[in-house]
Amino acid sequence: MRMLASFARNGYVEEEWRIASHRRAKAGDRGWLLKQGHGPRGIFAAGTILKSPQRMITRDGKERWMALVRFEHFSDPRGNHLINEKNVRAVLPDSKIRDQASGGSLTREEADALENLLIGNSLSTAIDASAADEWAFEPTNTQDARGKIASTIFQRRGQKAFRDTLLDAYDGRCAISGCPVLHVLEAAHIHPYRGPNTNHVQNGLLLRADLHTLFDCGLINIEPTTMRVVVDEKLKGSEYELWHGKLLRQPGKRTQKPSDEALRMRKRAS
Repeated sequence: MRMLASFARNGYVEEEWRIASHRRAKAGDRGWLLKQGHGPRGIFAAGTILKSPQRMITRDGKERWMALVRFEHFSDPRGNHLINEKNVRAVLPDSKIRDQASGGSLTREEADALENLLIGNSLSTAIDASAADEWAFEPTNTQDARGKIASTIFQRRGQKAFRDTLLDAYDGRCAISGCPVLHVLEAAHIHPYRGPNTNHVQNGLLLRADLHTLFDCGLINIEPTTMRVVVDEKLKGSEYELWHGKLLRQPGKRTQKPSDEALRMRKRAS
């Protein structure tokens, strides 16, 4: 499947998507893909509209309203969905689940409920330590390999402006370990990325690459009331256990400190 292969390669996939509610949609809005037809239905992709809808000529030669969407979450629609049918039906009325008009609108309550389900599923599923990307070694293709490695590093470090803001706020040191090596410091979102508005210094932490991964997996968290590091039991006996209970390094300016509410939302979703 083309979109699935693109996501596996880049960590996201951008597509022009037909949108019926073009008058209401705008850049920064969330977009969801619902699998219909035969077999279990469910949400298999979630992303952000990058720019306002516009009229375009589609592959079938017809002019339609389309919106460019970047999907940061994507799963195989033939397999496990990001949000299964049971949970989708608990949020959306049957009329919207059966609706064949691509790009219908959701209420704020429906959108927030889906977002909470997505966050909960993401945080409860830790990355399998045995899982790895399998690819064939091609010694003659080193240029492409270097490009792929660089692209992966850029994606993990985060958008440049967001990362630069965090580097300044945290004086170029990891908020947990105090590591000052810029090459391994990444911009971590407390509340998952939902467009440019979530790239706010108070919704971010500057973390060393390995700690960022564990934070995204829900194996390392921050207690909102004490601002101390909480290390999951699964890491007991590992080198990461020493960070448990450590006070988080915070910026000196109050306006740059991590948001208590964002941390509480993350805790509720875990």
